[in-house]
Amino acid sequence: MDCLLETDQGLIGIELNSSYKDYLHSRNMAFLCDIYAHYTLVSEEYSESIKVIQINFSYDIGNKDSKLFRKYLFQDEDLVLYVQNLICYDFNMDMIMKFWYSKDEKMINEYKYLIMLDLEPNDLKHLSNDRLVGKFMSDLEKLNEDPKFREYMSKEEDTRKCHNTELRIAREAGITEGIAEGIEQGMEKGIIQGTKEANIEIVKKMLAMGKTTSEIQELVDITIEEIEKLKKI
Repeated sequence: MDCLLETDQGLIGIELNSSYKDYLHSRNMAFLCDIYAHYTLVSEEYSESIKVIQINFSYDIGNKDSKLFRKYLFQDEDLVLYVQNLICYDFNMDMIMKFWYSKDEKMINEYKYLIMLDLEPNDLKHLSNDRLVGKFMSDLEKLNEDPKFREYMSKEEDTRKCHNTELRIAREAGITEGIAEGIEQGMEKGIIQGTKEANIEIVKKMLAMGKTTSEIQELVDITIEEIEKLKKI
């Protein structure tokens, strides 16, 4: 759940990144800049007294980042800050959850308030001696019993709807029925392995849809070099 908190210290945006995409940082930066610009717009003066903070909980990072936690500031190569009040914190949730799975009690205790966000109720009992975790569990139980917060749909159903929606968008973007079906089969099997000419047409359409190089490579049997050449056409 993404949210924006307004506190006496400033604005805090919270973003849950459940999967990593090549455009993830650009997307998050757009949100952060929008918050900063909106704060400036409603203010009567240009001031750095109120902080604008983005907190990202990021999953599926894999080998893309080996650091547990990063703090980003807007500064130059000499570490001189351009503004004092624009800050982004990024937590590698995959690494943090490894502490839980490896039963590293020292690190679990240090990061328990982040770990608890990703645990099932039974697992939360392990941390329930902490008062804040105990309150979290109590609130979670109340939410689970409240019909207003029941599960809207299963993850599998949501995935299926997203899959069907992408196929519809592909068809509306001009992808022929045969190519769209090829993309669908490729999604099911893992990769499209058609003729080179057919793959090139698929890649052209996917580029027009705004798909990234990595997303295309996951679906189509084509090299990065060939994709980059098609981008320039």
